Amino acid sequence: LGGRRVVRLRDVGDAVAKTVASFLDEPAGDALVLVEAGELGPRSSLRKAFEEAELGAAIACYADTPQSLEQVISDRLRAAKIAPDPAALDYLTSHLGADRGVTASEIEKLILYMGPDRDGHVRALTLEDARACIGDSAASEIDDLVDCACGGDLPGLDAALSRSRAQDVNPVVALNALIRHFEQLHLLAGQIESGAT
Repeated sequence: LGGRRVVRLRDVGDAVAKTVASFLDEPAGDALVLVEAGELGPRSSLRKAFEEAELGAAIACYADTPQSLEQVISDRLRAAKIAPDPAALDYLTSHLGADRGVTASEIEKLILYMGPDRDGHVRALTLEDARACIGDSAASEIDDLVDCACGGDLPGLDAALSRSRAQDVNPVVALNALIRHFEQLHLLAGQIESGAT
């Protein structure tokens, strides 16, 4: 529809390094070419092609860890004078994080939901507030994946993995959710052994 075009290549690897290097040496047209790849080590030929090209650049984008994600959420809410309770912060950390842009957008939506800061006081964010506002499509895919993995439902797990890929769920986020689930089960088992109901 007019204007400069963007060509986006996703999930590429070293197999296309020669083609990309050739294009970077003699680019055709004025399109911006954006190449997305998974983790590329220092010896990756694709990574080297972009690092060595005059018209290219390699930009590392790291997935948030649960700790860095919690820090991002806390910092943004603190700046808006909103204090999440521990359950709300845990909910946000477990339901956000697959994409930094989506996380920022969801936090902005939450801040808007909490309303403007009228009196200069810190507002409390509860679990109910977080649940009422934050989108849960990726999280529901992760929940399904965890349930199927822990329940031994292999056909369900296969379907959940396909859906999570379609939702661009970061595999690290899914694995962290699975780890948290097993940690909670371990904690509960310890409490039951200690006599809790």
